[in-house]
Amino acid sequence: MRMSNNKDLTVIVIALLGGKGLAACLRRLETVLEEDGVPVIVVHAFGAAGECIEDWRRDFPRIGFLDTDQEPVPLRRQRGAEACESTFVAFIEDTTWPVSGWQRAILAGFDDLEVGAVGGPIGISGALSARASALGVSDYGRFHPAVLGLDSNVIRPTSHLPGNNLAYRRDLLLAALRQSTHGLIEAEVNDRLRRQGIRLVLHSGMAATYAGEDSYHCRLSARLQHGRLYGSGQSAGQPLAKRLEFCAAACALPIVLTGRALSVAVRALPLAKVPAVAIWIYLMATAWAIGEALGALDGEGQSLQSWR
Repeated sequence: MRMSNNKDLTVIVIALLGGKGLAACLRRLETVLEEDGVPVIVVHAFGAAGECIEDWRRDFPRIGFLDTDQEPVPLRRQRGAEACESTFVAFIEDTTWPVSGWQRAILAGFDDLEVGAVGGPIGISGALSARASALGVSDYGRFHPAVLGLDSNVIRPTSHLPGNNLAYRRDLLLAALRQSTHGLIEAEVNDRLRRQGIRLVLHSGMAATYAGEDSYHCRLSARLQHGRLYGSGQSAGQPLAKRLEFCAAACALPIVLTGRALSVAVRALPLAKVPAVAIWIYLMATAWAIGEALGALDGEGQSLQSWR
């Protein structure tokens, strides 16, 4: 497969927080991006959030804003990819702040023409509440710098990328999205790319910090719906016996997921904070497990629509 290597980049910001959280993320991006003219597009349900898109355009005149009503996050990612024209497209949520050298690392990750997607480490801010820290560790713990153990300026092949702080060759991404009705769910897209022999890598310099209090996705009901969407995807098209097997396996997840997340928390967070975080980790893992069992038995329901 022939791949273009023209180094033009668009950054898509998926707004989960809006308001002051989004503004803080955009100010950080303005300081981190090393070249003038790198397009940044914010994708947000401005109307549903009660925010005026024209106010944002006035306050950040060099940034584009796309209102997607109340579409789920995966479809918002897809809208962002479709709205730009660059060779590469990077995705970051407004909960997460990139560090210096981020743009340079993204482009360096694509120096190898066989690489189709690049991700980076995600640290957890020590200023977050216990509940938000639990969410950050649960979602991004496997990509924490202490877990990855990458030296500076290192690129490592991988089979998994975070759903936040990642970038794609846009042409390959759009081709993969044409096979999906869900939008950009990174596990599905990345699996399609890998089956085509396209490489995924992690670049240590493409680092970011999870720093925003995401009260919506901290809710146990949101964790349940995320688990249900995952469970339905795993068991889609399977016979009843196999779906029951998936459901039974979900019973072990509260212990498995809690143990996995706690192993990160003790390395990523102040030790005095870990007990309170551990309680939320267990509750979120239990909610996810219930959702995954429901998804395996009864399909996705409204779980995609609840991912906002």
